[in-house]
Amino acid sequence: RIQMANFCQQVEVGSIAPFKSPLHENGIKSLRYWREGDVVFSEIPRYMQQTVENRKVAFTCGYCNKFLGSARHQIEFLLGSFSRSSLCQDNVDWCIPCNSMCGEFYCSGQCRDLHWDDGCHHVLCTGAIRDEEAESHPLIKFKIHSIQTNEVFLLVADVFASICRETHKIRAHSPVIDISSAIKLAIQPLDQYVRQLWWDAAIPPSSSNKRDFSNTLKTLVHESWILLDAVLGLRRSGYAEVLNEEFMARTIGMFEQNNVGVRLANPAANLVSQLQPHSPLVGELLQSLQLI
Repeated sequence: RIQMANFCQQVEVGSIAPFKSPLHENGIKSLRYWREGDVVFSEIPRYMQQTVENRKVAFTCGYCNKFLGSARHQIEFLLGSFSRSSLCQDNVDWCIPCNSMCGEFYCSGQCRDLHWDDGCHHVLCTGAIRDEEAESHPLIKFKIHSIQTNEVFLLVADVFASICRETHKIRAHSPVIDISSAIKLAIQPLDQYVRQLWWDAAIPPSSSNKRDFSNTLKTLVHESWILLDAVLGLRRSGYAEVLNEEFMARTIGMFEQNNVGVRLANPAANLVSQLQPHSPLVGELLQSLQLI
């Protein structure tokens, strides 16, 4: 409630108001009409993930998700003129690679550093893993499992890693606090959301049996939690009492009910939309891509 009140204070008075949704719990509603293009409010997402498929067609900052480079760079990325791995070897001035050269790129050194620390990339980065140990490395196994089953587990890993980091900070500041109490303080920001179990929140495909569908999701959560435990050491550190399989299932259920899709126009798409037959822009575009 305090967070919602603080949020509403940042928005124009009389524009929006908090309310409790029977489906989504705490929310906001508009108190006036808005014109197209008006900015209602601006905020930084607590957690955000660029999908695996979208990473193939949009080259964005690994922390703030801003498009990297110019429209020309985005088009060259689409055409395969460069890849993330090849760019790691180049010294370019329009994007900044992860210090471990894992394939993440950023719009600034600040975003790179924030992702490493606040975004817990230092825990989930694969750049320092040697080729000979990759096949058996827990982090690689977890990420492969996530991509092959459901990439929402990659976002769950961000949540778990950030909670572990916050728990460590709380205990470092107040050593007398036990692990369980520290974790509960760390997860307070998530308590304001509806957190149904994944298999209760998800809608099964029309061709699927509800019980079979639920059992499949339960199996995926079990497999993913075991792999993530090997990465973060949840049982070893005593975090598993709270950060258990149920917490993972409820976190994904939270995503099912509270996620907001982010849609941004690619600079390349904006440029292409302006092209008309015989337009001078066509020649300029082809020249910039060195296709003529």
